[in-house]
Amino acid sequence: MLGGLGDVTRDAWDRLVATGSPFVEWSWLATLEDSGAASEARGWRPHHFALWEGTRLVGACPAYVKSHSDGEFVFDHGWAAGAARGGIAYYPKLLVAVPFTPVTGERFLAADTDRPGATEALAAALEDTCRRERLSSVHVNFCRPQDAEALVARGWLRRSGYQYHWTNAGFRSFDEYLAAALATPGQGALHLTHIVQPAHEGRGPTRTARSTARGAQSTQTALNMAREYLKATIQQIRDGSLDKGITDLDLEFTFTVTVDDDIAQGIIRIAENGGDGEGDEVFGGCDAIAMTTQGYSGPQPWVGSVAERVLETSRLPLLFVRPGV
Repeated sequence: MLGGLGDVTRDAWDRLVATGSPFVEWSWLATLEDSGAASEARGWRPHHFALWEGTRLVGACPAYVKSHSDGEFVFDHGWAAGAARGGIAYYPKLLVAVPFTPVTGERFLAADTDRPGATEALAAALEDTCRRERLSSVHVNFCRPQDAEALVARGWLRRSGYQYHWTNAGFRSFDEYLAAALATPGQGALHLTHIVQPAHEGRGPTRTARSTARGAQSTQTALNMAREYLKATIQQIRDGSLDKGITDLDLEFTFTVTVDDDIAQGIIRIAENGGDGEGDEVFGGCDAIAMTTQGYSGPQPWVGSVAERVLETSRLPLLFVRPGV
C-alpha cells in the first residue's frame, strides 16, 4: 500500500496508464493530494495499491479509505442509511476511484501483457485489505467493462448507473443550439401564449350585475388586444422584421390567449396540455417553456415570482430570458 502518490515515481506510475485515462495519471492524482482536496482531513485517506515484480511496478490502482460518500458521484447514501438502521458501520469503506471525477477509465493499471494477472492480484489485495482492516466494503467506481467483468467473476456485485452526455455539434452559442433544436427533427414549432387575468369590478356586497358586466367586457377587450398583439408578433417574425435568423428556420407558429386568475398555472396548463377552450389554434402541447422574467418579486434575484412558480411546478424544461441582459 502507498500512503500517497509521492511514494512512487511519476514515470513508474504513468507507464501503466492506458491511453484515454488521463485522470488516473500521476500528476492529476498527486495534485488532488497536494492541494488537500483528497486528504484524510477531507475524508479521502490515500491508500493506493501497488504490485511489484522485484523493483518494477507492474500493477497499481488509486484507492482511498472514505469516511463519507461525498465527491464520488455514485450515490450510495441509501446503503449507508440502511446499514445504520441495521446497526452496521458503513464507514470507513474502501474506494477505488478518481476523487471528484465521474469519468469512466482505467482503475486497475497495468501493461497489456500483465493486465489479467495484475487485475486478479489487485482485486484479491482489495478483498484482503477490506477484511484485515475491518472496512465495511470495497467499491470500484467508473471502471472499464473488462474490469467490471473480472470483478463479477470473483463474486463482486455489479452496480449499474446511467449518465447523460451532451456533445457540442459545432454550435458557437446557445442561440445556435436552440435554433437547431427548434428546427429539428422535421419542422419546428413555436407556440405563443398570453394569459389574461379576469377584470373584477366591485367585490363582495358592492358587486352588482352592472359591475360584473363591466368586468366581463374589460376582460374581453384584453383578450382581443392580446390576440391582435400575438398575431402581429407572428407576422413580424415571418417577414423578418424582428429577427431574420428565426425567420430562416421556417417554424410553424400557433398561439393561445386564455383567461386565468393564476398566470403561472395558465402557462403550465397551456404548455403541458395544449390548446384549451380559449385557444385560437389547436396544438398538442410543448416540449419546453421559454419566458421572460424581470426578477422583481421572486425569492431569487434573477427570477420573478411567476417564473419561480412555473419553475417549481412544471414538468417541462424552462428557458428564462432577462430583457436587456
